[in-house]
Amino acid sequence: MVVWDGHGTGGLLPELMDPRARYMPGRTPVRERLAAGVSALYFVGQHARAGTPGAPLGHTYSSRTVAEYRLNGRSVGEFGCLAALAGELGVPTVFIGGDDRAVAEARELIPDIVGVATKIGRGVESAEHLTHAESCARLQLGAAEATRRVASIPPHRLPAPYTLRIKVLTGQGIEGHVARGAERVAERVALYRAERVWDLPV
Repeated sequence: MVVWDGHGTGGLLPELMDPRARYMPGRTPVRERLAAGVSALYFVGQHARAGTPGAPLGHTYSSRTVAEYRLNGRSVGEFGCLAALAGELGVPTVFIGGDDRAVAEARELIPDIVGVATKIGRGVESAEHLTHAESCARLQLGAAEATRRVASIPPHRLPAPYTLRIKVLTGQGIEGHVARGAERVAERVALYRAERVWDLPV
């Protein structure tokens, strides 16, 4: 089992992890680990995409710069991006634990995914939480169920070719995206085109 800490500066306590697990700090690229081979992808502590009503701390990669990501015309967050990347590699995304909006978002893309909501969103900075003990118990049960169902949940695949439309927040620029090969389609909108999800900045 490999645990990737998706928080840029780190949000996990590795010393409390199962000793059989291997820990990857947040700044370690996750795509190379997926390409090296894994059986399935699990999300724990996931938030909803930017702009989701009532979602606590909803954002897509950066709450300071990103207004929206659209992959093949559909609004997606980090979950949708990484699930599509994993799917292209033949890896199924089988579990999500997080707030109720994040779980609903995941089920829109992968109806059979096992989801555990550990909090109910009441706004950007407000939520009703389960206790720590109850959250851990439900996550453990959910992850075990997802493991039993790995073979029955297909990888999340999208048809090629791919477009990724990134809209930035007011006051932010898209020059960095244009420098990396994106088209400037509006003042705050950059558009990437690719034949593989792997070649998109997801």
